[in-house]
Amino acid sequence: YRAQLLEQFETSTLFYAPLLERAAEVIDAIAATMKPDPVKVLVFEPGCLAVIRMLRPYMVDHRVKVTIAGTDRKHLDYLAARIGPDSGIELLELNKDTSSGPSFNLALALSTDKLFNGDMDFGHAISARLVPNGAFVVMQPPVDFIFDLLLGLTEDWYARTIDPAFPIGRIPDSEDTRRALVSA
Repeated sequence: YRAQLLEQFETSTLFYAPLLERAAEVIDAIAATMKPDPVKVLVFEPGCLAVIRMLRPYMVDHRVKVTIAGTDRKHLDYLAARIGPDSGIELLELNKDTSSGPSFNLALALSTDKLFNGDMDFGHAISARLVPNGAFVVMQPPVDFIFDLLLGLTEDWYARTIDPAFPIGRIPDSEDTRRALVSA
């Protein structure tokens, strides 16, 4: 039931609210420079349902055009069924060799686990799709004991720590995330 728990948590929690508010500020800033054209947003699939919920008002106002990118065709098909055929959201299956295709002004990733599923080739594929001066935003929640209790369903969740003084959780620390983004 891990997938269902994660989906319920990611779409209904206040834990992500500050992250999504900051992402909305970034979108507002980019949209202001692009009027009347919409911001083309690429959302990386793990954790995307919370981001899609935040983006819905922008989509209704035609301020953004959203594409969800993922590495698992089966999961993308599940998302397509979940969000509905009339959502206006496109799906893009990424593989390590994907470097051509549509370009985007903004890429958003919600990192509650390994960024890009631990495979930097996907980070490179996403970065390659950004327009010059495009933004790549990774939203990473702060350390939270409740988050660990709710989502720490497997032993490996506790194998890594964000803070050596507090050995719990597997959310990467800010330096790991920074290195991953620079690498991408």
